[in-house]
Amino acid sequence: MSCDCRKKKLQADKFAGCTILNKMASHADSRRAYKRLLASGDYFAERTYYSEESGGFVVVHRGHMTGGLDSEMETARFYADRGVWVRLLDETGRGPFADAHHGGPRGDGLRWDYKTAQASGSPKSQVQSGISSGKKPSGNILIRFEEQMVNMDLLNRGVRAAFLHDQKRVKQGGQPLVRHLVLLFRTLTGYFEESRTPEEFFNEGLFRGPERND
Repeated sequence: MSCDCRKKKLQADKFAGCTILNKMASHADSRRAYKRLLASGDYFAERTYYSEESGGFVVVHRGHMTGGLDSEMETARFYADRGVWVRLLDETGRGPFADAHHGGPRGDGLRWDYKTAQASGSPKSQVQSGISSGKKPSGNILIRFEEQMVNMDLLNRGVRAAFLHDQKRVKQGGQPLVRHLVLLFRTLTGYFEESRTPEEFFNEGLFRGPERND
C-alpha cells in the first residue's frame, strides 16, 4: 500500500496501519485526550505537538529515551499532521517494547518501532539492520529515510533478505521480527509513505518509492 502524503488533502484512510484519522473524531475529542494525557503527569509538558488542522498530536512519556528524540519527533509529527494520536512510549523496562503507539478515539491502533535510515548508509544494510533490531513483540517497523534519493533496487534486496531471514527464524520456532513494514521516503514537499507485510511483498511486488508511484 502506498500513500502520497505530499498533498494536504488526505487521499487514504490508513497511515502506518492506523485508520484513526481526524475525520473520526472532533477537535474537542482530540483536545480532551491531549490534555488528559498531559494532566496525568506521565508525559513531558514541554515536548509535545498538537496539529490545529488535523487534531492529531504527539506526547512523549517521561520514561522515553531522549537519544534520537528529534528524529522520532519528525516521524511522529508527520502522522500527527494526518490526524493520528501518537504517544512516544515508556522505555525504562516497565512499558511495552516499542517506540510509539498510533491511535485515536476508537481506542485501537498499533505499536511501532521507529527507525531512521541515515543519508550516509546503504539502503540495503539499513533496512536489514532496521528489521533485525526491531523491538519485540510489536512486529511493526517504520523506517524514515533522510536522503531524498534512495536506490530502490538495493533497498528491495535488503527487504527481501530480511524477510527471508525472518521466515527462517519462524520455521525454527522463533517469533517473527516484522509483521508490517512501513517506509517513509523524503520528497521535495514532504514524505511519501509505502507499506508492505511480508506476504504483500512476496505476492504483490517490491517497494516502488515516490518516483515510480507518480
